[in-house]
Formats: sequence, structure tokens, C-alpha cells
Amino acid sequence: MNRYAFNLAVLLIITFSTFSEASPVEIDSKKDCLRIGGKWTPIVSKSLTHVCIAHLSYEKCQDKGGGVNSERRCQFFLSERQFATQCKKKGGIWQGVWCFFEKDRTKCIKDGGIWTVIGKNQDGCVKRSTDGGKPCTKSSQCLFNRCYYVKRHGEQIKSATDSVIGECARTDNPSQCGTFVHNGQIAGSGCGPD
Repeated sequence: MNRYAFNLAVLLIITFSTFSEASPVEIDSKKDCLRIGGKWTPIVSKSLTHVCIAHLSYEKCQDKGGGVNSERRCQFFLSERQFATQCKKKGGIWQGVWCFFEKDRTKCIKDGGIWTVIGKNQDGCVKRSTDGGKPCTKSSQCLFNRCYYVKRHGEQIKSATDSVIGECARTDNPSQCGTFVHNGQIAGSGCGPD
């Protein structure tokens, strides 16, 4: 699993699918967690060691400022200070919104990747494509399954059914945005795989 996918998985675990109407409670320590009736629970994560989970009904969880996580358990937000503390325990450097690991950047570059921005306020490793820039009419013709429309000099698209030729993505950067080509036609715009 690449670093971006791993961080996304961690964010999905700690991001609530249902938010509380009450002000979110920020947990700054094990003591804070226990004080609200939670359990300081170990977590398998690259950058976190624990989360605060409480065995509460959906309504009581929301009343206390928690949210229901992807495992349908009541979970409380960790404070930024607690994130930074846990990041440091895991050997990372807290970057204000995410945990940076120098070994990831070094490995990325050693393996031929590019260390760049891959999301809002986050850096990560992207791979270069061996077919980047190659003409395509659909994403399945491309290594990273992304065929982007690139307007050529003098080209005019008059309708959505006009035939176009795209180019295969040059990297697997999940935050790359553009207009997709599918079956030789414009297929909408977006970021990441179409």
C-alpha cells in the first residue's frame, strides 16, 4: 500500500461518517478520554498509537460531542497536540496536518518517484508513468488508468460527441485534475482516476 493510500485509510478510520451537533470534544490525553467515559484504545496505524473510543449509543455519542467512525463505534477527536505527540512516538515529524516520515521521502526518490504535493497540505510520493503523454482514447489504454484531454493548437470542440484524443497521465498523483477522455469523447472533469 502506498503512503497516500495508507494515510487515506487512517483518515477514514479517524474521520467520522456522522458528525455531532454538539461541539466536538478534543482529546488531549488518556486522562481526557477516561474522564468522558472513553477507552484509550491502541490502533494499528503508521502515525497514531491510540484513539479514544466510548461504548455509547449513537445519540449519547453525539450528545457528548463524538462521532460514529467507519467501524460504527463512538470516537472522539484527538487534539492537534495529541496527534503531534503520537506522530513523534512513531518516529515522524508533525507537519501541522499530517505526520511526515523522512524515510518515506528517501525511499520514494531512491525508487525513482517524485516527492510532491499530493493533496491539500500534504506531500507524498508519485510514480512517473512509462506511457505518460502517449495518445489515448480511453483510460484503460494507460498505465495509471487515466486518459486526460489536452487541447491541441487550433482544436475546437463543438459538442460533447465530438471525437477527441487524450494523453495518458504522466504520474499517478491522486490530486491531479483534468478533463477525462472515454471512448474518444470528453467524459467530464475531476481529480484522480476517472
